[in-house]
Amino acid sequence: MNSPKKCPTTIEAIFEAWRSKSRGELIEEGRVYLVPTNEIVDNGYRKLPRTEENALAPDKIKNKSPQDMEAGKANYREIRESIREQGFDPLRPLTFLIRKNWQKIRLHQGHHRLGVAEELGVSEVPVLFLYDRKH
Repeated sequence: MNSPKKCPTTIEAIFEAWRSKSRGELIEEGRVYLVPTNEIVDNGYRKLPRTEENALAPDKIKNKSPQDMEAGKANYREIRESIREQGFDPLRPLTFLIRKNWQKIRLHQGHHRLGVAEELGVSEVPVLFLYDRKH
């Protein structure tokens, strides 16, 4: 995998290019880009930043046992300590899925890592953009 390079444009511009079919002009699919953390919105609906206390998304909490809740918090703590000690692993970028019929670009994988980045004040994170050509 190539080392991450600075994203040449905004996430919204990438999404708009995909919707208008000029997608190849802005980014190279499959390449990891460094994106400013403050530009990333976790699916546009999350009101609270992901933290240890709300490690599981509200829609995932239903019927969860206290053990499951604690496991989610422990997982978040492990991710936080790993990123604090070693930084972001460019081989595990946040993944955005882009579908033409969506109104916004969506964070597909990396919700906890994004929350940790915000918590630790990380200015840029590695991001991979994937285009869903079926939808």
